[in-house]
Formats: sequence, C-alpha cells, structure tokens
Amino acid sequence: MAGYTKNFNLKLPSDIEFYDIEDFNENFEKIDQMAVKKGEGIGELTGGALSDRPEPGIAGRYYFAQDTGEIFLDTGEEWVLAAASQKELAAHKADYIHLPYSIADGTNNYTTLINGIASLVEGMSVKIKFTSANTGASTLNINGLGAIPIKKSNGNDLSAGNIKAGQILHLVYTGSVFQLLGEGGEYGTAQPNHVLEGITFGTEEGIITGTMPNRGAINNIITTQGGQIVIPEGYHNGSGIVKAQFANLIAENIKKGVNIGGVTGNLDEYSLSPGSRQTIDFGEIYTYSNTFTDVLTIRTNYSGKIRVTGSLSNYATEGDAYLRIYVNNTYTGIEHFYKRNSPSVSISQDISVTAGGTVEIKMKSSYNEYKAYCSNFKLGISNKPFASKQY
Repeated sequence: MAGYTKNFNLKLPSDIEFYDIEDFNENFEKIDQMAVKKGEGIGELTGGALSDRPEPGIAGRYYFAQDTGEIFLDTGEEWVLAAASQKELAAHKADYIHLPYSIADGTNNYTTLINGIASLVEGMSVKIKFTSANTGASTLNINGLGAIPIKKSNGNDLSAGNIKAGQILHLVYTGSVFQLLGEGGEYGTAQPNHVLEGITFGTEEGIITGTMPNRGAINNIITTQGGQIVIPEGYHNGSGIVKAQFANLIAENIKKGVNIGGVTGNLDEYSLSPGSRQTIDFGEIYTYSNTFTDVLTIRTNYSGKIRVTGSLSNYATEGDAYLRIYVNNTYTGIEHFYKRNSPSVSISQDISVTAGGTVEIKMKSSYNEYKAYCSNFKLGISNKPFASKQY
C-alpha cells in the first residue's frame, strides 16, 4: 500500500508496487501548486542545471534540476531527492529489483499472475509463495509466458521437498531458467541410521541426529569348527579382531603332511594289536637340536602296555644324547641318556596307552651340530616277542 509525504502529501509507492506515471504527474501538480504559495510559508523553489545547484544550508527550500527533471529538498545539511523525473520513473518501472510478489498454484508445474509483466527479462527477480510442496523437477509459468524450469543455484533440477507448502522463495530469471536462491545447498541420501549416534547432519527437513551405534572395537574368538561371530550393526573403528583358536590344534594331533588352519601335522598312524601287528620298527630317529624336539608322534589304536626299545647314541665323540617318552602330552618321568665317548645305551621302557591316545618321542643333542640318534627304534606289545616290521 502506498504512503504519503509529510509536507506535500505526495504519493509514495511501496517497494512491491510499480511507479505509475499518473502518480508522478499528480505529485508534480501538487508541487506546482505549492510553489505559488511561497508567501504562505512554502519553501523557496529555484531552478537551473543540476551542476548549478547551490550548497545546502537553507532548510525547506527546493531546487528544480531542469536538465534531469528532478526536484531536491534542502534539509539544511544536504540535498535530498523530493521527486524523480519521468525518465527515471519509466526506468524504474522496467527494473524488477523491487521483487514483485505473487502466489503460485499447482504442484511441480506452478502458475501465477503478476501485474505489469509482459515478458521475461534476464535479471528479473520475483518473490513467489507456493501453495504446494514440490515432489521433483518443477517449472514456473508467469502470466502464461511459458513454463520455465526452476533450477538450484548449481544448475540442477529441484529435488522433492526443495519447495515447502506455504514457503515464499526468491527466484531470478537467467534468460533461460528461474534460479532458486537460498535453497540451502545440496543434500545426499544419508539417513539417521547412516550417521554416528549423537552426530547431527543437514537434510531437506532440517538438522537431524544420527542413530548409528558406536561399537568401537569388538574382539571375539572362534573356538569351534564352523563357529560364527555375529557382527552387530553400527560403526566399527577398524581395531576389532576375530581370532580362530582351537584347543589341541597342534602338529602332534594332525596326521603327518596334513595342513589344518596353517598347522601341518607330524602324526604317524600305525595299527598295533595282539594277533596281527605286534611290533613297529621305525629304524633310526634323530635330531641335531640342543633342546628337546619332537622326532616322532604316533596315535595308538590299542589299549594296554607297549614296550619302547632302541639304541641311543651320538655321531660325535664329544656329543651326548637324550631321549624322553611322552604319553598323551605327559612326560613319563624317565630320561634316557647317552654320555659321550661311551658305548650306545640300550632303551627298554614299558608304557601304558589307550586307544586314540598319542605317544611322543622327544630328543636333544648336547650341541646343535652334533647328531643325537636312536637306532632300531621299535614299539611293540610288551608281552609279545618283538619282530621287525610285522604287518
């Protein structure tokens, strides 16, 4: 709605109205009438070229710039424009910076009517109130001049929800599209469950807080064949470990040459039973190590007593030799010893075994480079005569 000046009651259009030539002429008529009433208290009115306008200092007087058609008022400190020229009014009428306002109907394909717009001019700005939210790419048709695409500031089509129902938006015509200003930027497809709990992020609907659980580092151990660990949903910091750890998964419990989980077995399986195979001859067993080392592991399928025999020695005259027997990973308590520079030592030891159990032979030499060995090494049923490699 237009306003009016205090002294002359001149009409002042609002910032959303066009200047009208009739209002301009009416204002000048008032000024002209008031000018002849100088003696009645109306300020002095002089005129000339704008460049000849005197310095301000006499409050209330007017100066008419004949070369520009403008009238200025002296406030005592400065000249202020009291009335613009018809040329400036016409130019302002074509200037859309004052943002015409209107209401647009429809959804996505919006239409509206704005007085005074006969064509779309590059740089023209409008303020539009949209009655409905958009659900995707949208257009705006002003006064039937054609459906013009509405684009984001980056040139992309609108996304669903960029326009809210009842929202007033500022659009500028670029010459080919209406550019939407201040829509808030681009948003991706992240949802609350994609963002760490407690962390906020922007969306078309505003600021939202994430709900993804923070699991930190989860550590678990798989102890059974086919065992599984359920990985819970949420954020993991990359330090968690799932470790495979199987009891008794050692070389002595795995068939010789078979690799299970990176462990290669050294277990020999032999059948030893009364009435059939009564003795197993392993020939020579040996080691160069100066610490007790497994040289033979077997699994028994026989329960009872068996006898271990052999001849313990060292190839080096300065070397000693040691031999121990373990049953089911338990040391039997008897250490067989060969002392250097002496005759070989005969071994004969009875041990009790159970079917499915293991017998391990561990040996060591007094020095790494010396070979400790046990020749004619045999296992046999203790109450039967020994016979080499009976099958």
